Amino acid sequence: MKGLLLSETYAVLLSNAAGDADLCQPQYGAGVILGGISDLQEARCIAVGSDGRLGAANPLPAECAGLSSLYRAIEDFSKDILEWVDYYCCSPTGRNIRRLLEDLYESLEEKGMGETKIRKGLLGQRRRFTFYSERAAGVQEQFLRKVISQQWDSSTVFCLQMLQLAGVLKKLFPTGQRPCFKEALEQCRYMEEWKSREAYVNRIKNFVFQNTVNSGAMYS
Repeated sequence: MKGLLLSETYAVLLSNAAGDADLCQPQYGAGVILGGISDLQEARCIAVGSDGRLGAANPLPAECAGLSSLYRAIEDFSKDILEWVDYYCCSPTGRNIRRLLEDLYESLEEKGMGETKIRKGLLGQRRRFTFYSERAAGVQEQFLRKVISQQWDSSTVFCLQMLQLAGVLKKLFPTGQRPCFKEALEQCRYMEEWKSREAYVNRIKNFVFQNTVNSGAMYS
């Protein structure tokens, strides 16, 4: 995970677990948005105001260039974290998050994690980002090593929680190591850091459930 932002690390792990997961889907995109906000807070270029809303605090540093669209949005509009989760992850079309994903993939490409390919189809050109398997595998190995050895740094706990929300966490673990992730979840869900994100996780779960009910998919 060295050299990668939290949002980028999550995106790599999600791809390893779920292949071509559509990050416009709320359960997948939430890790990008919450990870990006955490990255900007860690860099001290945004801060939470007394009213609970996020605002720009300092210029965007070079290492966070892949979060420029998110930073500008926070700079221009007054919302708290839950409202940003709603805006980016709970829009009917997934349109709001697309620009952020373009920034994310551009940053990952600059860091040598993969490349964007343009494919032609019946509906025109389509851009698709492909991770380099060797580089992505290295990120996964480091994550698994931390989980198995119970090194609960903030990045590991975050990725555990977001991959669990995405429903793909166990796919990262070889069959013989799957008890490790269950034990990890049992330990981490009592941590304050984990609890601090539960409102956002529950918002996504409720939105996905309501969409399923409205579409009739759960009754088909």
